Amino acid sequence: MQKPPEQVHTSIEELEHCRDRLIHIIARCVEGIVIADQEGIIRFVNEAALLIFRRRANEMIGLPFRFPLSPEESKELTIKLPDGKMQTVEMSVSQTLWEEKPAWLITLHDITAQRLAEKELRLLYRAVTFSPVMTIITDAAGKIVFVNPKFTELTGFDHSQVEGKLPDFLDPNKMPLDMYSQVWKAIAGGQEWHGELAATKRDGQPYWQSVYLSPVKDQEGLVTNFVAIAEDISERKKLAQEQAFLAAIVDSSDDAIIGKTLEGIITSWNHGAQAMYGYMPDEIIGRPITLLAPPEKTDEIIHILERISRGERVPPFHTERVRKDGSRLQVSLRLSPIIDTAGTIIGAAAIARDLAVKLRSSDVHGGTKGFFSQFMHRGPERSYHG
Repeated sequence: MQKPPEQVHTSIEELEHCRDRLIHIIARCVEGIVIADQEGIIRFVNEAALLIFRRRANEMIGLPFRFPLSPEESKELTIKLPDGKMQTVEMSVSQTLWEEKPAWLITLHDITAQRLAEKELRLLYRAVTFSPVMTIITDAAGKIVFVNPKFTELTGFDHSQVEGKLPDFLDPNKMPLDMYSQVWKAIAGGQEWHGELAATKRDGQPYWQSVYLSPVKDQEGLVTNFVAIAEDISERKKLAQEQAFLAAIVDSSDDAIIGKTLEGIITSWNHGAQAMYGYMPDEIIGRPITLLAPPEKTDEIIHILERISRGERVPPFHTERVRKDGSRLQVSLRLSPIIDTAGTIIGAAAIARDLAVKLRSSDVHGGTKGFFSQFMHRGPERSYHG
């Protein structure tokens, strides 16, 4: 029994309405959707797909889809965009009907940002793994979840021995409670912290480390992890202590001890130099050493600096110098090169003794020669400002 014409008309309208609604839903879908006929000719493209391909509808509809179509597991495609950039998409294909005919439903998901993030994560992991400094990652409770190979190399503890522990096991004396509270308050509140901490290796050997602590937050701003970057500074602290000790000796010496560049610019000036020549450090540092020589002795200083720059030894000698007030004095000078850690001569240092002053020792320079030579060959030049 056939339906009355008016019922058939109503059914057709309902079908067309459903079809229009379906097309509207597909058009507004956030995933890219392309419909192609059995020959692979594109019949429909939604806005999301146009954004993925960076093209207009009239540049795609009626043209062949460029990639093989088969109803199989999703696969990745690399698309070259009109501007030459590459886009990575995940494509799924299934069979459907379009305008009463068999067709391909192609779903596209832009995963370019995801793949870039994964690449950055791999690079970051390699950077952390091969970093020359220790890296420790903890959870929000402060328990260790990751340590890099440098941590194991320095401390002697591998990942299995520290996982789930609080990092304070490295500190035998434990951080003072007030300092611990200060550090924890800072990083738990989302701030970074930097400081120097004493620690102990697995074999019981103590060492000093410079530590940077930083919180890691999720998209909601909640702290999920903490990252600690630590560098062994034991040798640096030891060297600093030795230099401070030697600097104190230099600064308290009655002899005038002056450092200068190979160009003759004064870079350091101790109390002995201040007493002998009358200049305060801020008056003389940065000025030419020839200021201390009488006019007829200027060439003497230039020739000495040239010899030192060539690595030649300059024996101790007596000469004449000029004080701030213009008076002259006879001095005994001993000069040494200042050598940096690379073995390069970067300056010269002079120990001067006023010959008019009664010597306290039969060896004019016996009290300073040993430590001074050691100091000048230890590292880059430093200034003493008294």
